[in-house]
Amino acid sequence: MLKKRAVAVVLMVLMILAAVYLGTFKSLKKLEHNLETDFLQGVDRDGFSIQNDLDIIVAQCYDLLTVSKNYVSTDNEDYRALENARTQLQTAVTVAEKSQANDLVYSAFGTLYFKVKDDPAITDTHKRLIAQYYTEVQSRRDTIRGDGYNESARRFNDILSQFPVNLIYPLTGISKASTF
Repeated sequence: MLKKRAVAVVLMVLMILAAVYLGTFKSLKKLEHNLETDFLQGVDRDGFSIQNDLDIIVAQCYDLLTVSKNYVSTDNEDYRALENARTQLQTAVTVAEKSQANDLVYSAFGTLYFKVKDDPAITDTHKRLIAQYYTEVQSRRDTIRGDGYNESARRFNDILSQFPVNLIYPLTGISKASTF
């Protein structure tokens, strides 16, 4: 009789542990999905998101590169740096990769912008255009800084650090969120 009772207790404990694990996994997956949606669609699901800003930055890079061809060679180091950074931003998959690529774009964009802006041969029209591109990239960078995604990521990470989630989440394949 004692042996059957011990087996029943062990089975009950295993079932409870399995239920806790599955419940935690399901809840964390939903939170992880919501966080990804915050990045892609905005915290208000209105399209005002970091991803939207990055897409606009990529377009502004293309525009600057197009105008810059009139004043610098496509083999120019600064031109290539922006072209490569733009490609890296376009192909980045994770938030951390996108953040790193965005930093490279920002630096390379500024370098090429100031090089072309100060070219003695630049037309007034092109000077105004590239100033608009530069202003737009600056504006998007400021918008990204104030985006609600980072707060969502911090809250997600706080949840992962709380007991008992901090013991379970490493077993789920879910990892801490990167801020941008």
